[in-house]
Amino acid sequence: MRKRYIFFIIPLLLISYGFIYADEEASQGESQNSVQPVSQQSFKKWLMNNPRGKRYAGYTEYFNSLFESASEDDIPAELIITKIREGAVKNIPPRRLITAVSNELYRLKTAKNILDTEKIVIRDYSSYKDTLKHISILLLGGVEAKTIKELFKQNDKYSRTENDVLAACDVLVQFNSIAQLSQSDLLKTGRALLMSRLKSASFSSLASIYLNARAKRIKTDDILRIIQRTLSRGGGLIQIDQEISDRGSYR
Repeated sequence: MRKRYIFFIIPLLLISYGFIYADEEASQGESQNSVQPVSQQSFKKWLMNNPRGKRYAGYTEYFNSLFESASEDDIPAELIITKIREGAVKNIPPRRLITAVSNELYRLKTAKNILDTEKIVIRDYSSYKDTLKHISILLLGGVEAKTIKELFKQNDKYSRTENDVLAACDVLVQFNSIAQLSQSDLLKTGRALLMSRLKSASFSSLASIYLNARAKRIKTDDILRIIQRTLSRGGGLIQIDQEISDRGSYR
């Protein structure tokens, strides 16, 4: 598989990731998915001097362990620091926060593995961080790594970009938040989006159509079948909405 590149910022999902503090931007990345050294001095000062940070000062050893683990897999330290600060703002107990950050680190490592496995190289350092965060949210939202990888494999076949895949996965997370779906259903729906004539900017509109269909008490399997069939035949949002409306009127 040839290497593919992302050069622009990934849009945020509709669900909130909860980043509250903005960290300093690192300089431009190298030609591979490598993380440039990031000083943790400001974080140490925050632990010692910030009223919120002082509560966690006794857990420096745990935080250092997380930073070392992140560094081993080229995970930017800023992502870990931001998560810690976010938890501090929410007044999360130290041990609970460490568990939450550990879980986040696991998702970020999984995201890195997805990029490496699919040979997706991101030149811009900021975009690299955003992409890791984005995939972490997808994983948290119930889209498994194997599903994301499989959808990335569809790029060349359907002349799509990596950002199209992420936009399709955003929709899957929204579907999953309404009613949990199997990975098979998520994969089929994601593939239908990628093979469709829709532009990725309009993918998110499908979530409101899906929610409307659920409100009409149409069975989930029927909704997904309508969406997948219509998109695979070259139809769009209007056709999907019309068929769902017709289905609802005959109930």
